[in-house]
Amino acid sequence: ELMIQTEYPELEGYTLIEGSGPMMLGALKRAIARNEWIVTTNWAPDISWASVSKAAGGPGLRWLDEPKKILGGEEFVAVIVGRKFYEELPSDITGFLSRMWFDISEINDLMFQMGEGLSADEVAKKYIKDNSLKINYWKTGKISS
Repeated sequence: ELMIQTEYPELEGYTLIEGSGPMMLGALKRAIARNEWIVTTNWAPDISWASVSKAAGGPGLRWLDEPKKILGGEEFVAVIVGRKFYEELPSDITGFLSRMWFDISEINDLMFQMGEGLSADEVAKKYIKDNSLKINYWKTGKISS
């Protein structure tokens, strides 16, 4: 909190409360229910984006500019495997895994569905059914329409 007060003196009067992801989501939902403003340190993907999205009947979230990056910047996730992985597994498996990708909004939606009580298997089956062209590309490397 001292760092935020030092870097952003215009935030005087605001309180930074440390807590878990579920605590933040609870505070976010309470503020929305009360029609109050709130600033949270969200990240993506995260269930909060889907659970308060306009599609879910909520007001939606938006990113605020934070030019000093005191809370960090954009990050990414990458899969790294040993050389033997590609040497020992069949090319259809390694090809599938190298072509597989998810958009952040898709991950948010998948997390939301599981948060709503669907099992991982149910969510996966629905995703496969709803994204057959993408899955076919992952499997074959061929773009079809």
